[in-house]
Amino acid sequence: MENLRSAPTAATRKCPSTRALSADKKSRFMKTRPIRRLATGLCLVLLLGHPSLRGDESSTRPSSYDAVAAAPDNHRVVFENEKVRVLEVTINPGEKEPFHEHPLFSVMTIITGAPLRITPGTLQDGQIVTGKTIEVGKDNFQPSPLWMPPQGLHSAENVGTAVFRAYRIELKEGEKSSDMKPSK
Repeated sequence: MENLRSAPTAATRKCPSTRALSADKKSRFMKTRPIRRLATGLCLVLLLGHPSLRGDESSTRPSSYDAVAAAPDNHRVVFENEKVRVLEVTINPGEKEPFHEHPLFSVMTIITGAPLRITPGTLQDGQIVTGKTIEVGKDNFQPSPLWMPPQGLHSAENVGTAVFRAYRIELKEGEKSSDMKPSK
């Protein structure tokens, strides 16, 4: 058995394990595209799930702030049943979508990414007050699917040259449950 582990095969030469690499080669090996995609995705989840973008008061808001009602040029329902609603999200270069919210837990799959300038908002006396704007993404990035907590009022502006296209799968069951977490 020991000889099998130490003898290099064609498979181990093409795809080395990180244990067999020197520190320098291990560093280069770990900088692969999937790692960058994961890091970009985690940054998006952390930024989009930031408390300033989550609206706990969303259940008391009028449904006119629903993404499809408030930003119909950017959010289109492609499928819906009693358990999920699937939205196609499109933001053209230079376009800023109207303020809207996503009060449900969801999964977002980005088809074509673009740098977005996201501005959170809150309702005060019937008026939208904007918060600190953040920038995420880059042209043509495509992270792994992202787990998205509910998002309060926000607006996204495409400041890149590529069309931002994504699918957002909103989960209707357990929508108000604070203990709903992604599976591992």
